[in-house]
Amino acid sequence: MSTTGVSSGSSRTTARGSTTLTKACVLLRAVATIFPTGGSLSHIAREVGMNTATAHRLLTALD
Repeated sequence: MSTTGVSSGSSRTTARGSTTLTKACVLLRAVATIFPTGGSLSHIAREVGMNTATAHRLLTALD
């Protein structure tokens, strides 16, 4: 029974990690292709359909 709880928690962590990685990749693609000379955080976040706090957190972590 505790093994089921552990694997369930692990699956959720993996899924969240994959989602974070996907979002970071979307941001990087947008910055590289749409904004090669730069752009505001709010404009980039809006372009990819993400809120600015999430975009800032992800881009800062990639720095």
